Amino acid sequence: MKIHINVTPERFVFESDEKALELDTCIHYLLEGQEVTPVAIGDRVEIPNARFTELFKSEDPFIDHFYLLRLLLEYGIGKVFEKKFLSAAKPDIVFHGVEQLHKSLGGYQFGVFETAATQAGARQVEFEQ
Repeated sequence: MKIHINVTPERFVFESDEKALELDTCIHYLLEGQEVTPVAIGDRVEIPNARFTELFKSEDPFIDHFYLLRLLLEYGIGKVFEKKFLSAAKPDIVFHGVEQLHKSLGGYQFGVFETAATQAGARQVEFEQ
C-alpha cells in the first residue's frame, strides 16, 4: 500500500486509495522533567496545562522537533494505514512538497523526512516534487 503525504509548513495531507487525513503541523504536549508526552497531534484546540508547538515555526531549544515530526508522521500513517493487513506490513510513503522546508531544515529536509518516516513505520520512502 502507498500513502502519499502532501507537505506544507502548516499542514500534512495523508492520502491512500481508501482514506485521506489532514493534520496541522502542530502538537500539544505535557513536559514533565525531560519527558515530552503528546496530548493532541495535528489539531489546533485549547488544552489546559498543555504546551503547544508548531513544528516548523517554533525554535524552542528544549523540544526535540525531530521526535515531534516522527510522532506526527506515525500518527498520520497509522490513521490512514490502520495496519489492517498483516501486523508486520508497512506502507510505502511518497512525500510531495518536502523541498518547501529547505530553509526550515537547513537543506537536510530529505534526510530528516526519510529517517522520520522510516522510524514512523514506512517500508520505503520516495520524494516527488
